[in-house]
Amino acid sequence: MDTLRKIGLWIWLFKELMILVVLVGVLCYRVYGVVNPPPPKNPEKPVRPTEVLESANQPPVPEPPPPPDIAQSYAEISARNPFRYDPAGASGAGKSGTQDPGITLRDIKELNGVLTARLLVKSTNTDDWHPVDDAFQGYRVTDIDAAAGTVTVYVEEFKKSFTLSKTP
Repeated sequence: MDTLRKIGLWIWLFKELMILVVLVGVLCYRVYGVVNPPPPKNPEKPVRPTEVLESANQPPVPEPPPPPDIAQSYAEISARNPFRYDPAGASGAGKSGTQDPGITLRDIKELNGVLTARLLVKSTNTDDWHPVDDAFQGYRVTDIDAAAGTVTVYVEEFKKSFTLSKTP
């Protein structure tokens, strides 16, 4: 028991010296690592990113798709919203009680063997020639009758078809 007490006392008295010896040992190990560095892990020359792309012979990355039409998607969202404010009334009807499709028939002609209608969109004030089954700005031409001078247009906003006749 006396021997253990002497060893404990010796460790207590020389604790600073033991810490100094451990620190000098760590310092020597680090100096040895700096003087004799380990061999590099990958002795090959570094490859530039352009060389990687050229060597891969991969097809070019396709461009991202165009962003969706925000106005059209907003119209779809607001049409489904039951709490949407409708200035024309709950049924979407105007003061006269009839719905205005927002499109006017200007002319009907046969272009390149295809019957087309010249339609004026009131909201954008643009007119263009549209054949049957042509969809544009929330409208779709479903039928063109040149003999009667009428065009049937499906309007996405009202979810129904309108028959337009030529105005003089």
